[in-house]
Amino acid sequence: MSSKAPGRISASSWHSRRSFIQDTPALLLGGLLLLPGGALAAGGDPPCPGVVFTGEKIALSAAERRLVCGDPDSAAWKEVPRAQAQRFLRAFLQQRAYHHPVFMEVDRGLSVDPGRATVISRLEGVGLPPGVDPSKWRRVVDAPLTPVMLDQVKSTLTGELQNRGYACPEVEMSADAASGVVLARFSEGAVFNADPIEEPALEGIDPGIFRRFEAFERDKPLDLRLLTLTSHRVVSEALFLNSSYDILCATGGVRIVHRVASAPPRLIRIGVGIDTEGFARFRARWTHSRIGWRASSAETTLFASKREQSLDAHMRLYLRPSSRLHLLPRAAAARSDEPRFETVSSVVSLAPAFTFDDQVMRLEFHAGPALEYADTRRGIGPRNSFFQSFNTHVELTSHLFEYFLREPRSGSHAALDMASRISGLNSSLTAHRIRLGVEKLWNVGAFEPPFVVLAARGWAGMTVVGDRDAALRELPPAMRFFIGGDADFRGVGPGELGDENGFLCGVYQGFELRAGDILPYGLQPLLFIDAAMAGLSSQRLDPDVYYAPGAGVRWSTFIGAFRATIARGLLWRRNPDTPSHRPRWQFFFSYGREF
Repeated sequence: MSSKAPGRISASSWHSRRSFIQDTPALLLGGLLLLPGGALAAGGDPPCPGVVFTGEKIALSAAERRLVCGDPDSAAWKEVPRAQAQRFLRAFLQQRAYHHPVFMEVDRGLSVDPGRATVISRLEGVGLPPGVDPSKWRRVVDAPLTPVMLDQVKSTLTGELQNRGYACPEVEMSADAASGVVLARFSEGAVFNADPIEEPALEGIDPGIFRRFEAFERDKPLDLRLLTLTSHRVVSEALFLNSSYDILCATGGVRIVHRVASAPPRLIRIGVGIDTEGFARFRARWTHSRIGWRASSAETTLFASKREQSLDAHMRLYLRPSSRLHLLPRAAAARSDEPRFETVSSVVSLAPAFTFDDQVMRLEFHAGPALEYADTRRGIGPRNSFFQSFNTHVELTSHLFEYFLREPRSGSHAALDMASRISGLNSSLTAHRIRLGVEKLWNVGAFEPPFVVLAARGWAGMTVVGDRDAALRELPPAMRFFIGGDADFRGVGPGELGDENGFLCGVYQGFELRAGDILPYGLQPLLFIDAAMAGLSSQRLDPDVYYAPGAGVRWSTFIGAFRATIARGLLWRRNPDTPSHRPRWQFFFSYGREF
């Protein structure tokens, strides 16, 4: 191991201002492999009769004690020379961020004063490309200056560079043990595109199927996050048990190798959740993937809660292995028991569909005719009504939104849904329902991990009809707007804003400010405010504004997220004819749902 500048520490060679360890790492490796581990020694207890710690208490493991004090059961380590024991102790202390120990020989023994632990005072980057700012990395400054911490910083920086096209970046880490300043230097690296990719050989399956899952453009710079997102899509579709992209760096160049692990093409997933609106929620999903050489798929989902029960089955019939164009036949049936209505409905549809990805967004589109059935058991709406409709769905999702779906922190999502029915085409009236929903998240300050996350969500919609009073009798509740609940306005219960007629137009906007990873146990307190307006006609909103400030907490765990909120439902009464509104508190708790 070669020494660098005096008083400096590197990830591969660890230097102290007062001493330099040459052969100790090799001795440590051999000794630790030979000797079994054990429990930590009690802080302050002498490791052995010949070694005494003064000052701060240091706990040595059983393996470290044997290397320092010897092992009577091992001939090779029965006696350890004092100089060698001192080298071992210096290395062990450096691993704990004690870089200035003082050793004194006393009474045929060794007195060790570890001194004060060194913490990282500042993290600086040299030669880094735009957008990579190590000063935004939390939990680095004031952390103990150890080799493990340097390795973690190096790994984080390497990942950031690979997200920007540097497939095999050369990163050098150094640190000053006296000042605690850490320097991350990007010394070398070239930008590579995500092409070519070595796809796995599949029996009976065209490897071109992976093209339709790719969240990147092959002629654009490599982004490790997008490779990971592509793997998540492959696994979530139950196409394969596992999927990963390996970046192999060699003198001959860079290789990107896609590896998958096969499993039986049929998969059953079962999930449970709870919330205060539907109480217990149960979902079972059966998926049959890799149907034919084009790897089409079929999926059936059963959902049940107190408020809703549904059965939904659909297929994705791909025209070519690598094509994103496919047919989407679907059949579904559902029962909904809401405070304002109870309905039984079903739909059979067939729609051409396609998806598209660039380096930033994913587009999904499908549109086609449907035959629907609606029976309003309670509330206002048609009874035993069959009608034909034409439904369109357009969805735009940023890759960052999809990538951080389990821990929302950044990105955006928008969905446009349109449903139309025409009088005379197996329908008793003409109606067009349009709804646009948008969600956006910001990692405020771009810290990693996030310090604060700001989220905004909202929707706007209207149902266009000729005669409102006549249409209410024939419009099923699904073509009207019922506002309230955790899905939008959290100041009232589900669908409780307004009356049993619902609304023919409405807008909603909500803002939420949530703490990031700053409290122990994954607790994330949050503040929010929701606001909504609605109208009883198709294209005019009533002047009254409903709003609801509130607070809550999110608890992130390895099994999912728990959320609890409480809001105060209030009314800004701008129409004097509107009856007075009594403020109320609304509580919501859920497991498995996000903002």
